[in-house]
Amino acid sequence: MRLLTSKQKTIRFLIGFVGIFSAAQMFPSPEYWSWGTFFGELLFAPLSLLGSVVLFILGFLAFAQLVQYMVEQHMYSINKRKANNTGAFILLCYLILWFLHPVASLLGCFLSFTYGIMDAKASKRKKVRGE
Repeated sequence: MRLLTSKQKTIRFLIGFVGIFSAAQMFPSPEYWSWGTFFGELLFAPLSLLGSVVLFILGFLAFAQLVQYMVEQHMYSINKRKANNTGAFILLCYLILWFLHPVASLLGCFLSFTYGIMDAKASKRKKVRGE
């Protein structure tokens, strides 16, 4: 199990928040959605779509590392107080993102919590096996 310093957690919060917020801002949003407009945006502005996807992935992976840290703290009871603060900050970031971009917030929250919990479980298995 790795311990994160407050500086590392702050950097991950910033990367997660800015990544998901920027991805929602950069994602092409035509006035009406159809397959034709989607493929038109993909053909004529591929960098905005690619940039938003990359930023979204970086954002949710940063939050997933924090979720993994929080789960490991609670499951293995090393320091529950710090884990509670981490969880509160994650929820605060997603609450702010919810008011700015609800769809990106829900998708990011779902993916980061799912991936973070799965990664914590995988690291527990490695620890039990002695790898």
